[in-house]
Amino acid sequence: MFVKLSKNNLPFQFALLILFSLILWGKAFVSGGFFQGACWGAWAVCLLMAGGTCFIVQKQQVSRNPGTQGLIFLCLTIPHLGTEYTPQLWVYPLFLLSFHYTFNMYGKDKPYPDVFNAAFFWSAATVFFPDLFFTLPCLLIVMLAYAVGNWHLWLSSITGMGTPYLLLAAFDFLTGQNLLAQNMAQIQVFGMPEVAQIPVFSSLLLLVCVVLSMFSLISSRHFLQDLEMTERRKSSAMTTMFLYLLLFILLSAGKLPPEHRFPLFFPAAFFCTKFIVYMRQPVLKEVLFFLILALSVLGVWM
Repeated sequence: MFVKLSKNNLPFQFALLILFSLILWGKAFVSGGFFQGACWGAWAVCLLMAGGTCFIVQKQQVSRNPGTQGLIFLCLTIPHLGTEYTPQLWVYPLFLLSFHYTFNMYGKDKPYPDVFNAAFFWSAATVFFPDLFFTLPCLLIVMLAYAVGNWHLWLSSITGMGTPYLLLAAFDFLTGQNLLAQNMAQIQVFGMPEVAQIPVFSSLLLLVCVVLSMFSLISSRHFLQDLEMTERRKSSAMTTMFLYLLLFILLSAGKLPPEHRFPLFFPAAFFCTKFIVYMRQPVLKEVLFFLILALSVLGVWM
């Protein structure tokens, strides 16, 4: 019912997004007090990120259901990040900005600023989260595939990736600190996960969304031919990011904090939404949608 009502219905999608966000924060409000500023601060930042997700897919015209994608993105995010306010919450939007500029570079004759910005914001996020340093090749692969034979775009992407680290090195030089060396010492995150440390509901939720995303990728060949070349390239870029980040999460799950799975949430929500909205079995799509909502609530409340 909800998927059918929300399909191409933007007001209902955004109303459902806001309503469900309050449900996810219900436990925090009950236990910490309804007037606790930290709860409202975390809610506002995470809702801002979900709204940013909606804005990106709507502005780039890659989805007619931005509110639904924002909701699934929120469902993936909150069980992993939690409902408490922390300063690092402001780092995660850097990844969303990078996704936005990655989409934005397609269809332009000289997208140098967009290429630089996409690389810069992603690289800046890895400065704060050194264990995500090895996600940078993911963006580099997308850039190189887009900029075949254009050394100006290659230079823009490499310069954008290197600038945050150059700024960090300059800060160390001026202040006498050693932050860059400390940052580099934390980038080794590969290893097998310990089963006892895996959060059950949030990991199960991510697994469900990943499986649905894989089904979406398998079925995407049926509608890609109807898309314009720019839209095909955007979908290809998102496919590359999804597969690369999924492989990275699997190889680094032993040492990677659950909240640092964040870069995978946007592409996973992107493909998961497409699969649920466009699948032909109406009952099954509703069941899958409610399963995602239920696992998200259990991941927060249990």
